[in-house]
Amino acid sequence: MSDKHPWLGYGYKAFWTPSSVPAAVVRAETHWDVPSAHNGWLDLLIQLGWVGVIMFGLVLAAGFFCALFRFARVKDGFFSVLILLLFSFLILSESFILSQNSLIWALFVCALARLTANALED
Repeated sequence: MSDKHPWLGYGYKAFWTPSSVPAAVVRAETHWDVPSAHNGWLDLLIQLGWVGVIMFGLVLAAGFFCALFRFARVKDGFFSVLILLLFSFLILSESFILSQNSLIWALFVCALARLTANALED
């Protein structure tokens, strides 16, 4: 279904709504009331298209880049690196990349903020 709207997707949280016709097609084909894509990258592709996937990929890569080069200076133990790794593995099987009120999303944002804080001053 992402091939029909490849660049911008169907819109944030618009695909898996109960009244969504494309989601109804997926649910009819699978014979199951599918709540999400069960893969964060695929769900992001359906919602925001390739633009959203590329932008999120750049943010995630920037976080790992900062973790690689600023780990010794941040001095937060392994918190930021572990949260980035945990988040990266969990989004392969769960669709919560852009879900509000999610603990793992909040921890991911905290880890990114911790790693990138004052990065321009270093």
